[in-house]
Amino acid sequence: KRHLKANLIDAIIDCLRNKITASADYYVVESGLKNFLKLSIFLKDYVQVIEETDAPKGLKEHAEKINKILSLPALKAMIAISPKKLRFWHISRLDSAFRKHLRKELTELLRLVYELDVYETLAYTIEQKSLCLPEYLDTESLNISIEALYHPGIKGAVTNNVEIQEQNNMTFLTGSNMAGKSSFLKATGLCIFLAHIGFPVFAKSMRTTIFNGMITTINLPDNLNDGLSHYYTEVKRVKETALQLRDGGKVFVIFDELFRGTNVKDAFDASLLIINELAQIKSSVFLISTHIVELAEELKSNRNVAFKYMDTFFENNHPVFTYKLLDGISKERLGMYIVINEGIVEIIQQAAENECT
Repeated sequence: KRHLKANLIDAIIDCLRNKITASADYYVVESGLKNFLKLSIFLKDYVQVIEETDAPKGLKEHAEKINKILSLPALKAMIAISPKKLRFWHISRLDSAFRKHLRKELTELLRLVYELDVYETLAYTIEQKSLCLPEYLDTESLNISIEALYHPGIKGAVTNNVEIQEQNNMTFLTGSNMAGKSSFLKATGLCIFLAHIGFPVFAKSMRTTIFNGMITTINLPDNLNDGLSHYYTEVKRVKETALQLRDGGKVFVIFDELFRGTNVKDAFDASLLIINELAQIKSSVFLISTHIVELAEELKSNRNVAFKYMDTFFENNHPVFTYKLLDGISKERLGMYIVINEGIVEIIQQAAENECT
Protein backbone atom coordinates (compact mmCIF):
# COMPACT_ATOMS: atom_id res chain seq x y z
CA LYS A 1 0.00 0.00 0.00
CA ARG A 2 2.59 2.59 1.11
CA HIS A 3 6.03 2.55 -0.45
CA LEU A 4 8.97 1.77 1.80
CA LYS A 5 11.47 4.50 2.61
CA ALA A 6 14.98 4.36 1.23
CA ASN A 7 16.96 5.36 4.35
CA LEU A 8 18.61 2.68 6.48
CA ILE A 9 16.82 3.50 9.75
CA ASP A 10 13.35 3.14 8.24
CA ALA A 11 14.50 0.00 6.44
CA ILE A 12 15.54 -1.55 9.77
CA ILE A 13 12.26 -0.53 11.42
CA ASP A 14 10.15 -2.01 8.59
CA CYS A 15 12.18 -5.21 8.66
CA LEU A 16 11.85 -5.60 12.45
CA ARG A 17 8.11 -4.94 12.33
CA ASN A 18 7.77 -7.69 9.76
CA LYS A 19 9.84 -10.06 11.91
CA ILE A 20 7.67 -9.41 14.97
CA THR A 21 4.34 -9.42 13.15
CA ALA A 22 4.38 -10.78 9.63
CA SER A 23 3.05 -8.16 7.22
CA ALA A 24 1.25 -9.15 4.04
CA ASP A 25 2.27 -5.84 2.47
CA TYR A 26 5.95 -6.41 3.22
CA TYR A 27 5.72 -9.96 1.84
CA VAL A 28 4.14 -8.71 -1.38
CA VAL A 29 6.87 -6.08 -1.81
CA GLU A 30 9.68 -8.55 -1.08
CA SER A 31 8.38 -11.34 -3.33
CA GLY A 32 7.50 -8.84 -6.05
CA LEU A 33 11.03 -7.43 -6.07
CA LYS A 34 12.58 -10.90 -6.19
CA ASN A 35 10.41 -11.84 -9.14
CA PHE A 36 11.20 -8.58 -10.88
CA LEU A 37 14.94 -9.14 -10.48
CA LYS A 38 14.53 -12.65 -11.92
CA LEU A 39 12.53 -11.16 -14.79
CA SER A 40 15.25 -8.59 -15.47
CA ILE A 41 17.81 -11.40 -15.80
CA PHE A 42 15.59 -13.14 -18.34
CA LEU A 43 15.04 -9.90 -20.25
CA LYS A 44 18.77 -9.18 -20.48
CA ASP A 45 19.32 -12.67 -21.90
CA TYR A 46 16.40 -12.15 -24.29
CA VAL A 47 17.86 -8.86 -25.55
CA GLN A 48 21.25 -10.48 -26.10
CA VAL A 49 19.77 -13.41 -28.04
CA ILE A 50 17.73 -11.10 -30.28
CA GLU A 51 20.76 -8.89 -30.95
CA GLU A 52 22.93 -11.87 -31.91
CA THR A 53 20.42 -13.60 -34.18
CA ASP A 54 18.72 -12.76 -37.44
CA ALA A 55 15.43 -12.00 -35.70
CA PRO A 56 12.52 -10.26 -37.45
CA LYS A 57 12.58 -6.48 -37.49
CA GLY A 58 9.61 -6.23 -35.13
CA LEU A 59 11.31 -8.37 -32.47
CA LYS A 60 14.54 -6.40 -32.78
CA GLU A 61 12.66 -3.15 -32.24
CA HIS A 62 10.86 -4.71 -29.28
CA ALA A 63 14.16 -5.85 -27.74
CA GLU A 64 15.69 -2.40 -28.27
CA LYS A 65 12.87 -0.79 -26.29
CA ILE A 66 13.42 -3.22 -23.42
CA ASN A 67 17.18 -2.71 -23.47
CA LYS A 68 16.74 1.06 -23.43
CA ILE A 69 14.80 0.85 -20.17
CA LEU A 70 17.10 -1.71 -18.58
CA SER A 71 20.10 0.48 -19.44
CA LEU A 72 18.80 3.53 -17.59
CA PRO A 73 21.52 4.53 -15.06
CA ALA A 74 18.98 4.73 -12.23
CA LEU A 75 17.78 1.20 -12.95
CA LYS A 76 20.90 -0.57 -14.18
CA ALA A 77 22.68 -0.70 -10.81
CA MET A 78 19.55 -1.78 -8.97
CA ILE A 79 18.72 -4.76 -11.18
CA ALA A 80 22.32 -5.96 -10.85
CA ILE A 81 21.39 -7.22 -7.37
CA SER A 82 20.97 -10.99 -7.25
CA PRO A 83 17.48 -12.13 -6.17
CA LYS A 84 19.14 -14.62 -3.80
CA LYS A 85 21.14 -11.86 -2.11
CA LEU A 86 18.27 -9.44 -1.64
CA ARG A 87 18.53 -7.90 1.85
CA PHE A 88 16.16 -5.70 3.84
CA TRP A 89 17.97 -2.49 2.92
CA HIS A 90 17.76 -3.49 -0.76
CA ILE A 91 14.02 -4.05 -0.38
CA SER A 92 13.40 -0.58 1.04
CA ARG A 93 15.66 1.16 -1.47
CA LEU A 94 14.30 -0.65 -4.52
CA ASP A 95 10.66 -0.30 -3.49
CA SER A 96 11.08 3.41 -2.92
CA ALA A 97 12.90 3.96 -6.20
CA PHE A 98 10.58 1.82 -8.30
CA ARG A 99 7.35 3.30 -7.01
CA LYS A 100 8.44 6.92 -6.57
CA HIS A 101 10.94 7.61 -9.33
CA LEU A 102 10.75 4.81 -11.94
CA ARG A 103 7.04 4.06 -12.03
CA LYS A 104 6.56 5.28 -15.60
CA GLU A 105 9.57 3.37 -16.96
CA LEU A 106 8.66 0.13 -15.18
CA THR A 107 5.05 0.37 -16.31
CA GLU A 108 6.27 0.60 -19.89
CA LEU A 109 8.67 -2.29 -19.29
CA LEU A 110 5.83 -4.47 -18.02
CA ARG A 111 3.76 -3.54 -21.06
CA LEU A 112 6.59 -4.76 -23.27
CA VAL A 113 6.78 -7.97 -21.24
CA TYR A 114 3.04 -8.55 -21.71
CA GLU A 115 3.52 -8.00 -25.42
CA LEU A 116 6.38 -10.50 -25.46
CA ASP A 117 4.18 -13.00 -23.64
CA VAL A 118 1.59 -12.68 -26.40
CA TYR A 119 4.25 -13.26 -29.07
CA GLU A 120 5.58 -16.32 -27.26
CA THR A 121 2.10 -17.77 -26.73
CA LEU A 122 1.22 -17.27 -30.38
CA ALA A 123 4.48 -18.87 -31.52
CA TYR A 124 3.91 -21.85 -29.21
CA THR A 125 0.31 -22.26 -30.38
CA ILE A 126 1.30 -22.06 -34.04
CA GLU A 127 3.89 -24.79 -33.54
CA GLN A 128 1.76 -27.07 -31.36
CA LYS A 129 -1.46 -26.74 -33.38
CA SER A 130 0.16 -26.52 -36.84
CA LEU A 131 -1.42 -23.14 -37.54
CA CYS A 132 -0.20 -20.55 -40.01
CA LEU A 133 0.17 -16.80 -40.13
CA PRO A 134 -1.76 -15.27 -43.03
CA GLU A 135 -0.15 -13.31 -45.81
CA TYR A 136 -1.85 -9.96 -46.43
CA LEU A 137 -2.19 -8.75 -50.00
CA ASP A 138 -1.80 -5.04 -50.67
CA THR A 139 -4.22 -4.94 -53.56
CA GLU A 140 -7.63 -3.48 -54.32
CA SER A 141 -8.82 -6.58 -56.14
CA LEU A 142 -10.38 -9.46 -54.21
CA ASN A 143 -8.11 -12.40 -53.57
CA ILE A 144 -8.53 -15.07 -50.92
CA SER A 145 -6.60 -18.32 -50.99
CA ILE A 146 -6.84 -20.72 -48.04
CA GLU A 147 -5.21 -24.13 -48.15
CA ALA A 148 -6.38 -26.95 -45.87
CA LEU A 149 -8.91 -24.90 -43.92
CA TYR A 150 -10.52 -26.67 -40.96
CA HIS A 151 -12.74 -26.01 -37.96
CA PRO A 152 -10.76 -26.13 -34.67
CA GLY A 153 -13.77 -27.36 -32.69
CA ILE A 154 -14.13 -30.57 -34.70
CA LYS A 155 -11.84 -33.45 -33.78
CA GLY A 156 -10.18 -34.90 -36.88
CA ALA A 157 -11.81 -32.24 -39.06
CA VAL A 158 -11.70 -32.69 -42.83
CA THR A 159 -9.83 -29.86 -44.56
CA ASN A 160 -10.98 -27.86 -47.58
CA ASN A 161 -9.41 -25.31 -49.89
CA VAL A 162 -10.96 -21.91 -50.55
CA GLU A 163 -10.25 -19.77 -53.62
CA ILE A 164 -12.15 -16.50 -54.08
CA GLN A 165 -11.50 -13.74 -56.60
CA GLU A 166 -13.60 -10.99 -58.15
CA GLN A 167 -14.87 -13.31 -60.88
CA ASN A 168 -16.36 -15.67 -58.25
CA ASN A 169 -16.93 -13.38 -55.28
CA MET A 170 -20.27 -15.04 -54.47
CA THR A 171 -20.46 -18.68 -53.37
CA PHE A 172 -23.82 -20.44 -53.51
CA LEU A 173 -23.44 -23.40 -51.16
CA THR A 174 -25.79 -26.37 -51.09
CA GLY A 175 -25.73 -29.74 -49.39
CA SER A 176 -27.88 -32.15 -47.46
CA ASN A 177 -28.54 -32.00 -43.74
CA MET A 178 -25.42 -32.77 -41.68
CA ALA A 179 -23.21 -32.46 -44.77
CA GLY A 180 -21.08 -29.78 -43.10
CA LYS A 181 -22.30 -26.52 -44.66
CA SER A 182 -22.56 -24.57 -41.42
CA SER A 183 -19.25 -25.93 -40.11
CA PHE A 184 -17.53 -24.88 -43.33
CA LEU A 185 -19.02 -21.38 -43.12
CA LYS A 186 -18.01 -21.07 -39.47
CA ALA A 187 -14.47 -22.24 -40.23
CA THR A 188 -14.16 -19.73 -43.07
CA GLY A 189 -15.59 -16.88 -41.02
CA LEU A 190 -13.31 -17.69 -38.09
CA CYS A 191 -10.31 -17.79 -40.41
CA ILE A 192 -11.12 -14.38 -41.91
CA PHE A 193 -11.78 -12.85 -38.49
CA LEU A 194 -8.57 -14.16 -36.90
CA ALA A 195 -6.54 -13.03 -39.90
CA HIS A 196 -7.87 -9.50 -39.52
CA ILE A 197 -6.81 -9.20 -35.88
CA GLY A 198 -3.32 -10.44 -36.67
CA PHE A 199 -3.72 -13.94 -35.25
CA PRO A 200 -2.72 -17.29 -36.76
CA VAL A 201 -5.42 -19.22 -38.58
CA PHE A 202 -6.53 -22.83 -38.71
CA ALA A 203 -5.14 -23.69 -42.13
CA LYS A 204 -1.94 -24.76 -43.84
CA SER A 205 -1.59 -21.42 -45.62
CA MET A 206 -3.62 -18.29 -46.27
CA ARG A 207 -3.40 -15.24 -48.49
CA THR A 208 -6.08 -12.58 -48.23
CA THR A 209 -7.19 -9.14 -49.23
CA ILE A 210 -7.95 -6.80 -46.33
CA PHE A 211 -11.67 -6.30 -45.65
CA ASN A 212 -13.35 -3.31 -44.01
CA GLY A 213 -16.00 -5.34 -42.24
CA MET A 214 -17.61 -8.71 -41.69
CA ILE A 215 -21.26 -9.69 -41.24
CA THR A 216 -22.56 -13.19 -40.49
CA THR A 217 -25.96 -14.77 -39.98
CA ILE A 218 -25.28 -18.18 -38.47
CA ASN A 219 -27.72 -19.65 -35.94
CA LEU A 220 -29.49 -16.31 -35.81
CA PRO A 221 -32.09 -16.36 -32.96
CA ASP A 222 -35.34 -14.49 -32.59
CA ASN A 223 -35.45 -11.48 -30.27
CA LEU A 224 -38.14 -11.72 -27.61
CA ASN A 225 -37.10 -8.47 -25.93
CA ASP A 226 -37.67 -6.46 -29.11
CA GLY A 227 -40.61 -8.59 -30.25
CA LEU A 228 -38.80 -9.72 -33.41
CA SER A 229 -39.51 -13.09 -34.98
CA HIS A 230 -36.72 -15.23 -36.39
CA TYR A 231 -37.62 -14.16 -39.93
CA TYR A 232 -37.79 -10.46 -39.10
CA THR A 233 -34.45 -10.71 -37.32
CA GLU A 234 -33.03 -12.18 -40.54
CA VAL A 235 -34.50 -9.34 -42.58
CA LYS A 236 -33.00 -6.77 -40.21
CA ARG A 237 -29.57 -8.40 -40.54
CA VAL A 238 -29.83 -8.36 -44.33
CA LYS A 239 -30.76 -4.68 -44.16
CA GLU A 240 -27.76 -4.03 -41.91
CA THR A 241 -25.59 -5.74 -44.53
CA ALA A 242 -27.08 -3.62 -47.30
CA LEU A 243 -26.40 -0.42 -45.38
CA GLN A 244 -22.79 -1.37 -44.77
CA LEU A 245 -22.34 -2.25 -48.44
CA ARG A 246 -23.86 1.09 -49.43
CA ASP A 247 -21.33 2.93 -47.27
CA GLY A 248 -18.54 1.40 -49.34
CA GLY A 249 -15.52 -0.76 -48.69
CA LYS A 250 -14.94 -4.48 -48.86
CA VAL A 251 -17.23 -6.57 -46.66
CA PHE A 252 -17.06 -10.32 -46.01
CA VAL A 253 -20.64 -11.60 -45.74
CA ILE A 254 -21.87 -15.03 -44.60
CA PHE A 255 -25.55 -16.01 -44.81
CA ASP A 256 -26.28 -19.50 -43.49
CA GLU A 257 -29.64 -20.70 -44.86
CA LEU A 258 -30.96 -17.30 -45.85
CA PHE A 259 -34.60 -16.61 -44.87
CA ARG A 260 -35.20 -20.02 -43.32
CA GLY A 261 -37.60 -18.44 -40.82
CA THR A 262 -40.48 -18.14 -43.29
CA ASN A 263 -42.48 -20.35 -45.65
CA VAL A 264 -40.81 -22.00 -48.64
CA LYS A 265 -42.43 -19.72 -51.26
CA ASP A 266 -41.43 -16.48 -49.53
CA ALA A 267 -38.00 -17.88 -48.72
CA PHE A 268 -37.46 -18.72 -52.40
CA ASP A 269 -38.67 -15.35 -53.68
CA ALA A 270 -36.86 -13.29 -51.03
CA SER A 271 -33.62 -15.24 -51.44
CA LEU A 272 -33.70 -14.92 -55.22
CA LEU A 273 -34.36 -11.18 -55.01
CA ILE A 274 -31.59 -10.46 -52.49
CA ILE A 275 -28.99 -12.79 -54.01
CA ASN A 276 -29.51 -11.36 -57.49
CA GLU A 277 -29.01 -7.84 -56.13
CA LEU A 278 -25.95 -8.79 -54.08
CA ALA A 279 -24.43 -10.44 -57.14
CA GLN A 280 -24.14 -7.00 -58.72
CA ILE A 281 -21.57 -6.00 -56.07
CA LYS A 282 -18.09 -7.18 -57.04
CA SER A 283 -15.99 -5.55 -54.31
CA SER A 284 -17.23 -7.75 -51.44
CA VAL A 285 -17.43 -11.48 -50.77
CA PHE A 286 -20.66 -13.41 -50.17
CA LEU A 287 -20.94 -16.98 -48.88
CA ILE A 288 -24.58 -18.07 -48.97
CA SER A 289 -25.84 -21.51 -48.02
CA THR A 290 -29.34 -22.84 -48.59
CA HIS A 291 -31.48 -25.96 -48.80
CA ILE A 292 -33.49 -24.39 -51.62
CA VAL A 293 -31.46 -25.88 -54.46
CA GLU A 294 -34.08 -24.75 -56.97
CA LEU A 295 -32.59 -21.27 -56.66
CA ALA A 296 -29.48 -22.42 -58.49
CA GLU A 297 -31.15 -22.56 -61.89
CA GLU A 298 -32.38 -18.99 -61.49
CA LEU A 299 -28.93 -17.74 -60.47
CA LYS A 300 -26.88 -19.21 -63.30
CA SER A 301 -27.09 -16.00 -65.30
CA ASN A 302 -24.84 -14.34 -62.70
CA ARG A 303 -21.33 -15.05 -63.95
CA ASN A 304 -19.69 -14.26 -60.60
CA VAL A 305 -21.64 -16.92 -58.66
CA ALA A 306 -19.64 -20.05 -57.86
CA PHE A 307 -21.82 -23.08 -57.17
CA LYS A 308 -20.39 -25.33 -54.47
CA TYR A 309 -21.76 -28.22 -52.44
CA MET A 310 -20.75 -30.43 -49.54
CA ASP A 311 -20.43 -33.97 -50.81
CA THR A 312 -22.74 -36.75 -49.58
CA PHE A 313 -23.59 -40.12 -51.08
CA PHE A 314 -25.44 -43.30 -50.13
CA GLU A 315 -23.68 -46.59 -49.51
CA ASN A 316 -25.64 -49.70 -48.48
CA ASN A 317 -28.69 -47.48 -47.92
CA HIS A 318 -26.79 -45.31 -45.46
CA PRO A 319 -25.56 -41.76 -46.07
CA VAL A 320 -21.81 -41.15 -46.18
CA PHE A 321 -20.57 -37.64 -45.40
CA THR A 322 -17.20 -36.74 -46.90
CA TYR A 323 -17.32 -33.10 -45.70
CA LYS A 324 -15.48 -32.13 -48.89
CA LEU A 325 -16.31 -28.97 -50.80
CA LEU A 326 -16.96 -29.72 -54.47
CA ASP A 327 -18.02 -27.74 -57.53
CA GLY A 328 -21.66 -28.00 -58.49
CA ILE A 329 -25.08 -28.29 -56.87
CA SER A 330 -26.14 -30.93 -54.36
CA LYS A 331 -28.67 -33.51 -55.54
CA GLU A 332 -28.95 -35.51 -52.33
CA ARG A 333 -32.04 -35.26 -50.10
CA LEU A 334 -31.69 -36.53 -46.54
CA GLY A 335 -34.51 -34.77 -44.74
CA MET A 336 -37.04 -37.61 -45.05
CA TYR A 337 -34.36 -40.24 -44.51
CA ILE A 338 -33.45 -38.70 -41.14
CA VAL A 339 -37.10 -38.47 -40.05
CA ILE A 340 -37.81 -42.10 -41.01
CA ASN A 341 -34.53 -43.36 -39.59
CA GLU A 342 -35.35 -41.87 -36.18
CA GLY A 343 -38.51 -43.99 -36.02
CA ILE A 344 -40.72 -41.00 -35.26
CA VAL A 345 -43.69 -42.34 -37.24
CA GLU A 346 -43.65 -45.63 -35.32
CA ILE A 347 -43.52 -43.77 -32.00
CA ILE A 348 -46.53 -41.64 -32.97
CA GLN A 349 -48.43 -44.72 -34.12
CA GLN A 350 -47.70 -46.43 -30.80
CA ALA A 351 -48.95 -43.35 -28.98
CA ALA A 352 -52.17 -43.45 -31.01
CA GLU A 353 -52.64 -47.16 -30.27
CA ASN A 354 -52.08 -46.58 -26.56
CA GLU A 355 -54.71 -43.86 -26.60
CA CYS A 356 -57.23 -46.20 -28.20
CA THR A 357 -56.65 -48.90 -25.61
